[in-house]
Amino acid sequence: MWKQIFWILWIGAVTWEVFLHSLEWRHLIKMKLNLNTVFDGYVQKSTVNDKNVDYAIEHLRISLGETLTNYLISAIIVAYDLPKLVDGLTAQISSPIFRAGAFGIAFGLLFWVSSFPWAWAKVFYVESKYKFNKTTKSIFIKDQAIVLSFIVLLSFLGFACFAVIFESRIWPLYLMFVFALFEIVAMILVPLVVIPLFFELNPLADEELIFKINELLRKLGINKIKVFVANASKRTLHSNAFVTGLGRNKKIVLFDTLVSSLAADEVIAVLLHELGHWKLAHALKRIGLVLAIQAVLVYFAFVMSNVGFMYDFQIQNPQQFAIYAFLLLNMVVTLFFQPCLLNFIRRQETKADLFAARHAGSSLMINALSKISTDNMAWLPRHFLYKAWYCTHPPIPERLRFLKTFTNI
Repeated sequence: MWKQIFWILWIGAVTWEVFLHSLEWRHLIKMKLNLNTVFDGYVQKSTVNDKNVDYAIEHLRISLGETLTNYLISAIIVAYDLPKLVDGLTAQISSPIFRAGAFGIAFGLLFWVSSFPWAWAKVFYVESKYKFNKTTKSIFIKDQAIVLSFIVLLSFLGFACFAVIFESRIWPLYLMFVFALFEIVAMILVPLVVIPLFFELNPLADEELIFKINELLRKLGINKIKVFVANASKRTLHSNAFVTGLGRNKKIVLFDTLVSSLAADEVIAVLLHELGHWKLAHALKRIGLVLAIQAVLVYFAFVMSNVGFMYDFQIQNPQQFAIYAFLLLNMVVTLFFQPCLLNFIRRQETKADLFAARHAGSSLMINALSKISTDNMAWLPRHFLYKAWYCTHPPIPERLRFLKTFTNI
């Protein structure tokens, strides 16, 4: 029964994701044919041209290719019982914990290898074609080596940990504790360890901007957050900003491309958007939702382990159960939980925009978003279903229409 459920979900998920990509493809082609009418009353039409649409289509192709590759790998794993093959290759390892860890590394490597060509194509074909890429091949290989090292480490620890806790009758509770601990540790370590591996973080050098930021933080009553500039221009011409960390380690990171392309007051507007995430506790709320979804999935996994799932897949140990359950539940997430989570995240982005508009004025936020979107070729509205399943931010036209309703702020 469970194998039939897996293949039904697999066919459903593949069909649905291909359908979503095709909807977005037709949506983009339609916009390309009607650029003069699609954007009336929305955005500055002069900033949108065929090149913007072509850029979006190129990224859509990469996204579809990567998605189908992942589904193909999942199908091969199940159809050819790869977990049993890998388990046989690790049978010489006497320690069950190290055996489970080696098993996890093998599948981590498999998915990394399958994603590598698409990452290469995205950087050296799409981004280079549209003059955004500044990443050299040596930097790309270095970045991928860092990613691979984290995949190896997390795959080993994750599967080894699961092999230990699965022996307990209350393993779902232990697993949820591990998930919660991971979220907390990640929030602490990402700004301290991970980000510096990819970017050099430096204090702001613009004295006028420093003064304005200090005044802003004083007015908002914030004294435990630091603002850094990342040398993102070594890798890309795209501009961005984000908030990361927990407690005293919390940081706001501005790309140097953003600081150099915006006026000081516009940088303040972007900074206020990121401060809005912090003041409104968006990170903690997001973690709470993620943990709630994980709790549901863990419950599903617990039910699966007790109603024939292990028999149908002829599972012999915890690591085999983990990979088969992950593949099945990942499709459940894609079909049912992903739009809920992304809708929650997009609503947080809207609230952060409103926070910035209230404290800097909506016109400054509109100007900043307009410049960023023009520089990033990110003006295009999305098909509503594609947006629901893939977009972490509302499309720029929606954000600008929302901000224009607050022009009197």
